[in-house]
Amino acid sequence: MNPTEWLYDNLEACCDRYYPGFNRPKCMDEKGSGLWVVDWANDRCALDCEENIGGLCGGVAAGKELFLDPRSCCESDLFWVAPKFCEVSTSA
Repeated sequence: MNPTEWLYDNLEACCDRYYPGFNRPKCMDEKGSGLWVVDWANDRCALDCEENIGGLCGGVAAGKELFLDPRSCCESDLFWVAPKFCEVSTSA
């Protein structure tokens, strides 16, 4: 095993290498990224956050795909739910 290939001096460098894109904010902040994640149990999209924000928080989404907005989340993974209903369930 080559430690210099896998280990970094700081969290930012590690996140940049192994969690680019939508997952980078989650890597950097264990309290949630504030982005959107699929809440499979309730057929809706919820915020990736630790605290309840107007009923939209779905908890911290460890290792799950994150989305910039609820519409992208709904269209990507909840395609059987009509967008107007999926978005209504995520509005505050």
